[in-house]
Amino acid sequence: MAIAKTRVIYTQGNAVISGPATADIKSVQNATLNVTVPRENVNAFGVLGTVDRPQLAADDVSLEFSYIPLATAAAGDIDGTDLELIRAETVKAAPSYSTASCGGIGKVKLALMNSFGSEAAVGAMPTNTMSFTGTKETGGSTAVATPVQNSTLTMDLVQPEDISLAAALGTDTSTPCAQSASVAWDCPVEIILCLDDAVTDGSAFGNPPGTCSITVEQLSESLGASTGGAAASYALTVGVFTYTLSGARVDSATNSMAIGDLFATYNYVIGGTADGILIT
Repeated sequence: MAIAKTRVIYTQGNAVISGPATADIKSVQNATLNVTVPRENVNAFGVLGTVDRPQLAADDVSLEFSYIPLATAAAGDIDGTDLELIRAETVKAAPSYSTASCGGIGKVKLALMNSFGSEAAVGAMPTNTMSFTGTKETGGSTAVATPVQNSTLTMDLVQPEDISLAAALGTDTSTPCAQSASVAWDCPVEIILCLDDAVTDGSAFGNPPGTCSITVEQLSESLGASTGGAAASYALTVGVFTYTLSGARVDSATNSMAIGDLFATYNYVIGGTADGILIT
């Protein structure tokens, strides 16, 4: 007898965040839920294989999704203020948790954001990626979304003119003809248990300072062309999001050229810490 099958397709899934900030993200491109159950093998003399494989620590649960950022945000859309509220909780001593879900994929509750990234390049749609670590919602998948026709959903997508990088290193503020730019934010999140807690009662805590970097590729030398310059602030704007990294320095510079290249390329990595960025 044939088994009845149901499926979740992309028109039925959207990402929803609630907690310090609430947002319904309608421009999601992909989503992945990862659950790792830490188990311990128990063996005994005279017994083949394991006697048992008990779970002694909390699950490691994460939900990661990518979406196309917007040039303008309407009510309910995620913007820089929302993202900053979520980011700031990860580095607090007593955080307020978020719930992040994607219809048909799964939900993470009592969660903190452990990583965020934004990538933009000429000739490609920009992409933001968010990852949350917390506790898996009982029951697994969340309710699917009701699909909407494209005539009722307008997304003001980011175009090249909506992306800019402002730098200040000494008297050098130039970023001539940038071809790509990205920001990567990471702060480890640990799940903490007490001896009298059940393995499902873990609490998420961020472990600052973490790391944050801005990477830019451009067609002329700038940013002081030095890895030994003074600390400065750098701001990358992608649509409605502006990422300002304070107290940062140029960690590396790579200049390259080859026969057949129209331009030489100049790649810079600007480094800082996860608690040294402000998102607006």
